[in-house]
Amino acid sequence: MTARTRFALVFLMAVAVEVTIPTIKPWASAPQCQSKSAEPIAAWEIIYRPLHWNVY
Repeated sequence: MTARTRFALVFLMAVAVEVTIPTIKPWASAPQCQSKSAEPIAAWEIIYRPLHWNVY
């Protein structure tokens, strides 16, 4: 393998990686929810209150 062919191979592989990673990143990330219905509900009271307190 000549030096020129090797350089071309390494260069093309680097370009392929540079194109592939930014293409895959948006698919792998979590979706951005913009609607208010997707926001978590703020807890302003106790959600679970035990009926029988265990006192030892």
